[in-house]
Amino acid sequence: AFPVDVEPHRKFHLPEDPTGPVVLVGIGTGVSPMISFLRTRAAINNAGPTVLYWGVSTKELAYNSYLGDLLKASKPGKTAGKIAVRISCSQEDVQLLVADGKVVEEPTPKRRINILLQSPEYAKELATLVGHPHAAIYICGVSDLARTTHDAVRSSLSEHKYGGCMIGAEKH
Repeated sequence: AFPVDVEPHRKFHLPEDPTGPVVLVGIGTGVSPMISFLRTRAAINNAGPTVLYWGVSTKELAYNSYLGDLLKASKPGKTAGKIAVRISCSQEDVQLLVADGKVVEEPTPKRRINILLQSPEYAKELATLVGHPHAAIYICGVSDLARTTHDAVRSSLSEHKYGGCMIGAEKH
């Protein structure tokens, strides 16, 4: 046994104004708190768009872990167009897109989540989402990957005009 201190991260909670877009980045098991955020956002009628970028090694890992929860959070109906999930596989040439209760597999070069976020299409999507004055970005994952992903997000956004947004990061 060893002693552990658990301290809450002051900024790792959803914003008070639910109308702003929320960008969630989960690296591996760092997606766990993001699923809670997705469920919360899905239950709020006037919530703005919520996009989760999840980095995993293989699509099998995604299917065998949290994909069921993500499908429930993105079910058709009241969340239509509000909740989207992009899953990047670092060891397979595929990415998974989850929206409206469906999973679509797209062939794409294997890439880590930080590389995905720097690709032109996703950098533009990020810039559009965080252009809202009440936008927020959350990143959660192991320290080294969270740090490189945080840097990738900042790099992507620095190349586009965007409004100020809150970026919360949780490392584990």
